Amino acid sequence: MRFGLSDAMYWLKRILGIHSERDEYDRAMRRYLARKPFLISGIEHLTREEIHDRALARADANSAHLNSKL
Repeated sequence: MRFGLSDAMYWLKRILGIHSERDEYDRAMRRYLARKPFLISGIEHLTREEIHDRALARADANSAHLNSKL
């Protein structure tokens, strides 16, 4: 196993309690990625294609706009 200067600096900073913005970012990213996906079972979820279907979104927006004028 290779132990370089950057590894030594990392551990020295950790022992002394010195944290950089990068350390905070890395820690937050690891916390976020460690979480399980939030999906509610028992309901149908949209597919990626349905989410990004611009024609469908425009149709929904137009019908909502027309319904608001009634």
